[in-house]
Amino acid sequence: MKSLNFVLFSFLMVGLFSCNNDITENDVIMDWETGKCVSKSDSTTVTATINFTYTDDSGNSWLGMRRTFVDGVLNGKAIDFYSDESMYVEKYYKNGKLDSISKSYDTLGKLEKTTTFEDDKKNGKEITYNANGKISIATNYINDLKHGEECEFYKNGTLKRRSHFVDNQMNGGVEYFNNGGKQSLLEIYENGKLIKTYQYDRDGNKIIPMTEKVDVVNVKTGFYEYIDYNAGQVLYQPIIMMKFKNTSDQPFKKSVKVKGVFINNMEEWSNDYDFLQSFSDTPLEPGFARQVKLQSNVGYTNYYGVTKSSIKCKVYINDEYYKTYTIKRQMTSNVM
Repeated sequence: MKSLNFVLFSFLMVGLFSCNNDITENDVIMDWETGKCVSKSDSTTVTATINFTYTDDSGNSWLGMRRTFVDGVLNGKAIDFYSDESMYVEKYYKNGKLDSISKSYDTLGKLEKTTTFEDDKKNGKEITYNANGKISIATNYINDLKHGEECEFYKNGTLKRRSHFVDNQMNGGVEYFNNGGKQSLLEIYENGKLIKTYQYDRDGNKIIPMTEKVDVVNVKTGFYEYIDYNAGQVLYQPIIMMKFKNTSDQPFKKSVKVKGVFINNMEEWSNDYDFLQSFSDTPLEPGFARQVKLQSNVGYTNYYGVTKSSIKCKVYINDEYYKTYTIKRQMTSNVM
């Protein structure tokens, strides 16, 4: 860790201000926490541009930074330097607070980042650059918080990601693009929480999941009386029947599997599945509906269990969660 010794190199004349070249570092008291600079002799404020050195543990010294004070307060351009005294950061102060555009550079002198400040906080664009000089990430800030659009780019300059923030949290869509400029993924956020994800095909077309291509136009739940003649017992099994309508503008040409997981007081009882569209079925046309039935193979051995039941069925379409239904405490047939 390098120790910092503030050694006065020189006072530089600033065209707009009258600077005293006879003042040395030993003549001033510098409070770096508040940025206040006053004279040791009479406690009057200092107006000057001062070069300070950094000294490391080996005794090596270099021009570390340059600061301008007006009436003892940081104002105007401020520069930080690398150990070879090349410029690291160029920033500006207004009445002791960061203001305007700050620029940082790598050791080769290439621009790495620009940040817009107002009243000592990030307000406006912050842009980081690749080594080739193209923009890597551009982020909008309001009062030090990410707010608005943030864009990330490939090294060739094409858009890689576009996000939207509200008070430092992702909100809305986060779009991802491949190197050829076509969208590959969309994530939907709400108050920083990922809500939904969409994939895109190789041509950049959004792949709509089956859960968004159907709507339940009728549903019937209850308990079906199943007689097991081999076991010589009656089971009252939870059952749900649903009529799904194709709400898309295309017929269903691929298999559509509907699965139900029956849950009793946070315990998984059983699961069942049915096909809304099988490979052998006629494609379900837009606007048409088809029925599916899901029935638990576990049930109550007496009707009293039905009256006290608390059974739910979590429904999945092509293994993607769709909805949860509560099974009514009533007897029903196994047809809609």
